[in-house]
Amino acid sequence: MGAAPHRYVAQIARENGGFVRFRVLHRSFVACANAEAIRHILVGNHENYPRAFHSLNGVVVFGNGLIFNEGDGWLARRRMILPSLRTESVHGLCAISNQETLKILDEWQASSLAGEPVDLLLQIHRLTISVMGRALLTSGVDREESDAFADAIRESVILLRQRNRSLYNPPTWVPTLHNRRLKSVQRTLDGFIERHLKARESMPEVDYPDDILSHMLRVRDPETGEAIPRGDLIVETKTLFAAGFETTGASLTWCIYLLAKHPEVAAKWRQEVDTVLEGGEPTTGNIARLEYTAAIVHEALRIYPPVHGLSRDALADDEISGMKIYAGDTILLSLFGVHHDPGDWESPTEFRPERFLPGSAWKRESFIPFSVGKHRCIGNVFAQTEMLVALSLIAQRFELSLPDGFEVGEDAFITLTPNRKIPLSVHARPRP
Repeated sequence: MGAAPHRYVAQIARENGGFVRFRVLHRSFVACANAEAIRHILVGNHENYPRAFHSLNGVVVFGNGLIFNEGDGWLARRRMILPSLRTESVHGLCAISNQETLKILDEWQASSLAGEPVDLLLQIHRLTISVMGRALLTSGVDREESDAFADAIRESVILLRQRNRSLYNPPTWVPTLHNRRLKSVQRTLDGFIERHLKARESMPEVDYPDDILSHMLRVRDPETGEAIPRGDLIVETKTLFAAGFETTGASLTWCIYLLAKHPEVAAKWRQEVDTVLEGGEPTTGNIARLEYTAAIVHEALRIYPPVHGLSRDALADDEISGMKIYAGDTILLSLFGVHHDPGDWESPTEFRPERFLPGSAWKRESFIPFSVGKHRCIGNVFAQTEMLVALSLIAQRFELSLPDGFEVGEDAFITLTPNRKIPLSVHARPRP
C-alpha cells in the first residue's frame, strides 16, 4: 500500500466484489471501488461521511479553504468563488492559454532544432502555473517565482504523505525537523500570495484587473454582505493556485505521454485539429467542435485520474450494497478502481479515446475524475478548457515521440503523477 496506494486499494476492493474491510493497527478501513457506493457516500448520504482524519492534514499547509473545509460556511464560500471560474472567465482563459502555450512551444521549437528532448512534466507544470498565475493575478508570475512555488507544492505533498503515514504527529508548534519544513513550505506559499495581494490592495478598486483575485476581493456574502476575510482570501487563493496548476499539469502530461505512445491516435488528433481550426487560434467556439481531442482528454482522465482516491470517515452506522459500515470506519474511495473496473470498461488498461465519442455507450456514473457531489471540483471546466487549447496548439506545430520501449509508472501523491522524467522528442510539422 505504501508503494502504490492507488493500485492496492483498487485491487483489493475489486477482488472482493467492490468492498473489503481491513485494519491498520487500531483503525478500521474499508476499500471501495464501486461506483454506486461512491455516489451513495458522496451524494446520497454525504452528511454521514465527512473528510477522513488524514485528509485534513492538508489544513496544516493549505488552511481551511474549500478543499478541506467541512464547516457551515463552506457552501456560502463555494457560491461566492464559483462564478469566477465560469463562463466569462473561461473566455478569458482561452486567450491566456493561447499566449502562455505558445511561449512554451517556442522553447520546444528550440529544443527540436537542437535535437534535444524536453522534460515533459517540468514544461507542462511551468505552462499550467503560468496560465493559472495570469488567470488569478493578471500580471502572472515570472519563471523563478513559479518554479519556487511549484517546488514548495511538491515538498508539501511529500511532507503531508509522511504525516499521513506516521503513527504519531506532534502538534505543529513542536519544533521537529518535519514541522520546521512544513512551516517553511507554508511561509513560501503564503508569502507568494501575500506579495500579489498587497500589490492589488495598493490600487483603487476601479483599477482592479479582470481576474479571479479581483472577483474574490469584490464579492460579498449575499446573506451577511461581508467580504471574504483577508486571511481566508490568502487561503482560498493559495488553494486555487495549487490545485489549478498541479492537477491540470498532471492530466495534460498524461495526455501528451499517451499521444506519444500511440501514433495512430495522434494522427487522428492532428487531423481533427487541422480540419476544425484550419490553422487558426483555438477559441471557446471552435474547441467545442474538437470531439476526438475531447475524447482523448477524457480517456487520459479515466486511465490516470488526477485525484486517484478520496477518503471519508463514517459518523454513524450505514449499509451499502450489503456491506455493513460502522461508525468510525474510514472509507477509501478508489476513483482509480472505478475507472479501471472491467465490468464497466472493456479492456480498461488500453488507451481508447473512441469510448468517449458522441453516441458511444459508457456509464456516466463510472467516470468521476473530478469527484461527484457537493465537493465536485469547481475548476473542472477551467481545466478541460486549458487542456484543449494546449493540445490544439501542440497538434498544429509538433509530432511527438518517446525513446523506444520507454515506460513510466505512477506516483500516487495527492495527484497521480509520472514517477520519472519523460524525455519527449518534438518534431516540427511543416507549416501549411
